[in-house]
Amino acid sequence: MSYDITTIPGTMRKMGWTNGAALMDRWFALPSNGVPENGFSDTSTIKMSWVLGFSRAKEVYNEIVTQKLWFNTPAKSQIQRWLTNEGKLAQKDTSFGGPMQNVLALDSTYVQARYVGSVWDPLDDMYGALGKFAFRVAVAGHITFQKATSKHKIAIREVGIYLRDSYDFNGEQSLGHWSDGIVGKLPVPFVTTEVTNKDFRDWRAANGKGGDFLLYSDVMLLKRTTPDVFEV
Repeated sequence: MSYDITTIPGTMRKMGWTNGAALMDRWFALPSNGVPENGFSDTSTIKMSWVLGFSRAKEVYNEIVTQKLWFNTPAKSQIQRWLTNEGKLAQKDTSFGGPMQNVLALDSTYVQARYVGSVWDPLDDMYGALGKFAFRVAVAGHITFQKATSKHKIAIREVGIYLRDSYDFNGEQSLGHWSDGIVGKLPVPFVTTEVTNKDFRDWRAANGKGGDFLLYSDVMLLKRTTPDVFEV
């Protein structure tokens, strides 16, 4: 294609898409990689305070909190499997989960997720940076072994909610029509050029750079003044 896709981050900055530009700059700079799980993990660019400034993300986040997604039946089953696999359901009291500030550690034991984003979203920095992404929910607390019944009381004392996304150019998705300072979902003849995921893969093949990676936000911590308790 004639359009230079490496100019897109600059165009994003002109539109105020600072996070979208930063993430794309990172992709261009990283070594060639087409498997996000095998690449870099970015844990510093995206902040939950920024994410929750967008109404479509805030709405889903509020649903997670209001519905106590960490305490529904699927979450309880997942917590029980996790604690069983870690040998935590023994004949003694112990803690589980956390630390909440370590998002990479939390991600191996998250218990529920909700997705945000669609092709109908407005053109903004969240669209340019993330597209569709997941809120994931992790928990921490204390296990009490009850000798009289041989059951375990699981008390969830902390809940962590964070964003996880895969920054990649897999599939055949259109990324809009671009020119210097202009982006749109619909073509404008003789002004813009349609850019697709394949254009980024082609650039990677030609330049030996362009690394897909995983993306995490910081963790929004909810301390449960009254623990959420169930037995297994």
